[in-house]
Amino acid sequence: MWYNVLVMELDHVTVVFVWDGELKTYSAYVEGVAAYGEGKTKEEALESLKKALMLYIGEVGKDRFLGEIVAPIEYEELKLSSIV
Repeated sequence: MWYNVLVMELDHVTVVFVWDGELKTYSAYVEGVAAYGEGKTKEEALESLKKALMLYIGEVGKDRFLGEIVAPIEYEELKLSSIV
C-alpha cells in the first residue's frame, strides 16, 4: 500500500489543521500537496487526510509527492493589532 511507502521514506510531515467555525469542521493538509482531509474532529480530519494522501500518491507517484512537500522552516506570530 502506498501509505506504507510514505511511512518508510519519511519519518514525519507537518500537518496543518484549520477550524471552520461556520461548518464546525477541521481541514487538514500538508503544505504544498494538493490533497486534504476534513472531519468534525482533528482525528477525523487526519484520517481523511491519510486516505487522500494514499490516493494522491497513487495518482502522481511517490517521487512527485515527495518533491511537493514544503517543510516549514520557522513560524512567527503576527499580532493583528499591529496591522489593523
